[in-house]
Amino acid sequence: MNFNEKWEIVKEIGEGGQGKVYQVFDKSIKKETDHIIADFLNSIKVAHIDIIQKNLDKFFDLVSKRLSIQDISFHKALKVLHKPLDSRDYKLAKDRIETELKAMRDIQHPHLLRIVDYDSDEDWFVSDYYPNGSLDKIFDRSRGNVLYSLKLIRPIVEAVSLLHKNNYVHRDIKPENIFIGSNNDLVLGDFGLVFFDDEKHTRISNTFSNVGSRDWMPPWAMGKRIDKINPTFDVFSLGKIIWSMISGIPILQLWYFDAKENNLDSLFAKSKEMKVVNKLLSKCIVEKEENCLSDGSELLSEIDSTIEKLEFRIETIGFEENRTCKVCGKGSYVLQSNSKKNDHNFGLSVSDHSYYLIYVCNHCGNTQLFYCSGGVLPDAWKS
Repeated sequence: MNFNEKWEIVKEIGEGGQGKVYQVFDKSIKKETDHIIADFLNSIKVAHIDIIQKNLDKFFDLVSKRLSIQDISFHKALKVLHKPLDSRDYKLAKDRIETELKAMRDIQHPHLLRIVDYDSDEDWFVSDYYPNGSLDKIFDRSRGNVLYSLKLIRPIVEAVSLLHKNNYVHRDIKPENIFIGSNNDLVLGDFGLVFFDDEKHTRISNTFSNVGSRDWMPPWAMGKRIDKINPTFDVFSLGKIIWSMISGIPILQLWYFDAKENNLDSLFAKSKEMKVVNKLLSKCIVEKEENCLSDGSELLSEIDSTIEKLEFRIETIGFEENRTCKVCGKGSYVLQSNSKKNDHNFGLSVSDHSYYLIYVCNHCGNTQLFYCSGGVLPDAWKS
């Protein structure tokens, strides 16, 4: 079925490597209201009050539906995929389109784009429309705000986790493909259905070397065939998105999030939260795939753990950590003693197989004491 039979184009809103996107509305609304108008006018002509009354409710319904044509919340987005001029690998592309459309129809999540109509033979589909734009438009709002950023992106990570559990990899996660809903919640856009190597859309791409923006692609996937892409691809992309949301900087070069000019701890020197989120990023934005979190579920768990630490103001502990005093808020805890011998200054007595770590605030003297049993550091000190 040609999309023109059902959908009326309002305007073109974009074009990319996959196809063109249009803002549309359902023609059936207009057709239905035309019939109601005709019936109502005929009832007036014959002047039968009972017929007029019968059609009055329909007329008011008409007014509401007519207004809905103007109401942008009733509009949808139509994507028409490019058709290659030659048939080379076209069957592969058609198979991919079928697979991705099936995933978008079958895997339901409030933060995944919803397909409302499609024709895979004609290479088009219609989804919900998000006039508020994409995630990159609100980086000024998320800049420097770790908790806000993590809570905002969390539902997207949850949705990606669901995709991974169903053996799908999205492959095209970037800020421009994450849309802002009516309640300022986020919705992840459509998969990388089919991409082209040239501007005339003649050659279908079988690798990721020319797919979308290289800025969101993990280094280990560059030049790889599509059927060899793992969920780590999405995890890397999501990690870079988290960095951009917090830094307020649109693009991060490669995996260099901890370089001095990119390090959140340097960009926001007064924020203790940045050390915590950097630990999260170190498990996503990596050079080698084996060092990356394996899928969306693992990333979701890390995000939840990080949110919990920040909400309860849990500070990372360790010999090298600079921890603010919980009492005065001005000084920092300094390691006073980690001796395995008796520390008579603190009235402590230890056995041969245990000892204490004693930290003292360099401003107010508040003291924190940690007990190490059997001479072995607790797990928290090893993270």
